[in-house]
Amino acid sequence: MLRFGLFGAGRIGRVHAASLAAHPRTELAVVHDPVEVAAHEIAALYGAIPTGDADAILGNADIDAVIIASPTPTHVDLLTACAQSGKAVLCEKPIDLDLARVDACWEDIKGLNATVMVGFNRRFSPLTRQAKDFFAGRITPLSILYRVNAGRLAKSHWLQDSHQGGGRIIGEVCHFIDLMQFLTEALPVSVFAEAIGAKSDELVAADSVFITLRFGDGSNGMIAYLSEGDRGLPKERVEIFGAGKTFVIDDFRRATSYKNGKEDQLTLRNQDKGQGEQVRLICAGIQEGEAAPIPLDELVATTRTTFRALDSLRTRQAVEVLGVTRVLSAEY
Repeated sequence: MLRFGLFGAGRIGRVHAASLAAHPRTELAVVHDPVEVAAHEIAALYGAIPTGDADAILGNADIDAVIIASPTPTHVDLLTACAQSGKAVLCEKPIDLDLARVDACWEDIKGLNATVMVGFNRRFSPLTRQAKDFFAGRITPLSILYRVNAGRLAKSHWLQDSHQGGGRIIGEVCHFIDLMQFLTEALPVSVFAEAIGAKSDELVAADSVFITLRFGDGSNGMIAYLSEGDRGLPKERVEIFGAGKTFVIDDFRRATSYKNGKEDQLTLRNQDKGQGEQVRLICAGIQEGEAAPIPLDELVATTRTTFRALDSLRTRQAVEVLGVTRVLSAEY
């Protein structure tokens, strides 16, 4: 039996707890949250022990793996501590709001032979896997357009706080960068970002942004992350072009492929962004002694690219993904 500890009993923590319950040979053993009522609620659902003491997980030799779904400022320290204690880790994104701290974390854990995952789940959606198979064997680059009808968040929302959420590029755009990286099978090499010119105190300019990516295989990606649309429009649409073919994913509910002048469609019973498959794969990997489902260099590249997008907004120039680290500033 694979025994898990869970840090964070909020909405995302509940999603992960439900995903664990769906898999055999796994058990949610301990739930940590400083809000005791929240920890008790999840613990009662799954027969776990609630606690407000982090060491009840970190110092517990019977805990094999940990899911970190606590507030972002706690992530990097918990991830490092879990990896150093020999526990496998699935950490929600982002790792931290300071790229220098993220880089230091990677340096601390890369020699530990630890199983570490970050919650970039879109690549695990069944429709993403269909798209990957559709372009298998290609020898030419891909062009990918990813439109996100994100909806507006108030400036007072915690995600907009530079010390809590870090803004929506760090907090959410990382998902879309990772999906493109998965589809192209190449690391991002440069990024250019441009936001709207918001003149209203109610708007955050970086909440409506176009981000252009260049990948190491010559592929291009464009992320249109837009907050000013109508909520009736489905949130995410991915259009992938290459090798004379096209594959379209509509909100991870439906997919349409175009090949040789013919159209084929696939519709899922329910929307599936890959959260359940992500947990299944990391559980199977731990139980079978396999590597984490996302290689460390891809986790690093996705994280670094999101920070470089902010650099590009500031400088209004294309920015190489590799380079000097910098701290996230409230100026965004």
